[in-house]
Amino acid sequence: TGLQLATDGEDLKALPWLVRALQLEEGGPRAEELHRIRIRHVLDNSPVPIRLWHHADLVGAYLGPDRTTLATWDRQGTVKIWDPRSGEAVGPPLAHAAPLVDVRVWDSTVVTADARGTIRVWDARTARERFAPLTHEGGLRFVRLSLRAGRLLSTDEQGGIRLWALE
Repeated sequence: TGLQLATDGEDLKALPWLVRALQLEEGGPRAEELHRIRIRHVLDNSPVPIRLWHHADLVGAYLGPDRTTLATWDRQGTVKIWDPRSGEAVGPPLAHAAPLVDVRVWDSTVVTADARGTIRVWDARTARERFAPLTHEGGLRFVRLSLRAGRLLSTDEQGGIRLWALE
């Protein structure tokens, strides 16, 4: 296919395939966008995107370290979890009552941190919280997650650091 040829560096062979895929696309302007971007990247000889997502009012995105889960979040505090291989949503959206400052994900575990200092640990597949909400006052800045160690780290704007045991 054109995408595989482009990935293998066979740009001249990939181009006709990519153009034909655009011509055959019936999904409307948003679906055509990915084909146009791929063609432009081949013509520019730059890396080729393999998938595009859409999340209205997007504020952030994070690809988990195992690269099996992608989190996107918006201004209203809604997090969507995606499978990067299929492009499909994983479970229902996760909702916070306040805007988010950070999100981390590992496999099916999602950690969200909001502007009010509330940290939540979720199961992405069920949208259920795994623990009671954690509170970190003082202007929460970011969170980091280590499931292997069973730990969560949070920091605030005053330099405060908290290490939480997830057990």
